[in-house]
Amino acid sequence: MSTIEISAEIVRETVDLLRASPTKERVVLWLGQREGGLVRVHEVHLPIQETEADYFRIPPDGMSALFAYLRPRRWMIAAQVHTHPGTAFHSEADDRWAIVRHEGSLSLVVPWFCQSTTEATFVRDALVYQLDASDRFVSVPSSVAYTVLT
Repeated sequence: MSTIEISAEIVRETVDLLRASPTKERVVLWLGQREGGLVRVHEVHLPIQETEADYFRIPPDGMSALFAYLRPRRWMIAAQVHTHPGTAFHSEADDRWAIVRHEGSLSLVVPWFCQSTTEATFVRDALVYQLDASDRFVSVPSSVAYTVLT
């Protein structure tokens, strides 16, 4: 697994984008480039998505737009970050609709539609899941998965 390096500003933007949907799940993507064993996140991206109180999905037109955005920049999806209506965990729907599908990919889940999460509490509040070789998302410590630069 590559460690992700992300700026405090991108964490702040992530929280702002997630909090803007107080009654429905929302997903944002951390986009960046691999540099050796490190992935540097360059921006947070709000894709076209379909959402409900307990569900999100990026439809085919959203995926096409995302790939068209990534391709000329030579960027990758470093992680998906999404909210839940209650406590944070990786649900069956999260497993089914995850767009990060390669071994080692990260999916972060923020509880309570991110309404009580701030930039200062993000690392504590967001649970991190990594896709393993058996195609299962397993919990990993945030300190192993990513570093926030101040």
